[in-house]
Amino acid sequence: MKVVFIVFSLIFATLLAVFTFTDVILAQALYHESSGYARFIHQAGHVPAYFLLFLALAVLLKYVWLRQRQFKRLLTVGLVIAIVAAIVLFMATVWTYFSSPVFAVSLLTIVMVASAWISALSFPDRNRRYREYATIYAVTFFIVYFLVAVIKFVWVRERFMYVEDPSSIVPWFQSQGWFDNRQEFTSMPSGHMTSAAMMIIFIIAARELRELPRTRVIISLAVGLWLSAVGFGRVVGGYHYPSDLVLSSALVVFTMTLVRFHLASIVAWLKKRLERILEPD
Repeated sequence: MKVVFIVFSLIFATLLAVFTFTDVILAQALYHESSGYARFIHQAGHVPAYFLLFLALAVLLKYVWLRQRQFKRLLTVGLVIAIVAAIVLFMATVWTYFSSPVFAVSLLTIVMVASAWISALSFPDRNRRYREYATIYAVTFFIVYFLVAVIKFVWVRERFMYVEDPSSIVPWFQSQGWFDNRQEFTSMPSGHMTSAAMMIIFIIAARELRELPRTRVIISLAVGLWLSAVGFGRVVGGYHYPSDLVLSSALVVFTMTLVRFHLASIVAWLKKRLERILEPD
């Protein structure tokens, strides 16, 4: 894990160093106020990440309901709460970007039905690896989205599309103020790029395909293309600077790496705590 952290730290540090001097130049060069592509990414960029979240929760709920015996009721209640939280977040997100409650409910229904159907058909109840990846994804999702919401509120950075004088733009490591949740001052980090970076779970899961190296390469390229597409759309639309995208990706990568390598110890600790609380000597 130390090697992974060192490698990714060097990559992200290098990109941030470059964008410290090129943020404004790239934002000015790429900004297109009426870009249809940027509008599409703005409206649909979160949907794949939420679909995977509902799929992960469906896989875990199915396993707990059919196979789990210890703490079955408690785990079921916890997963139901997580699903309700996901529904609230999804509705708030879609409603914000489409301004249509009917469309939001329709899209939510499609996503939930599709995730439940796929989990019922494609994932064996006893497959530990599927459950592990589902747990990693769900835990990372909620942690990262909480951190993004907090940072957006605390760290003030004006979105490029609202900037009147580009010379007033400060580097990513300087805040323009504190505690401001107005939409025009929530540039860093990028929620859309956070959602896109959550697709890294496919690269992690592809490690299981040791006998299919070409498939692993294709999956990695597809994830990389999706991240590039979303990032490009956010800069073109004037919603974010390149450094915002790097910081968002770094947040997901480091959080998911920590969750992945410490998942077993976390589960073991929780199990012991629950046994002491629910089954005292």
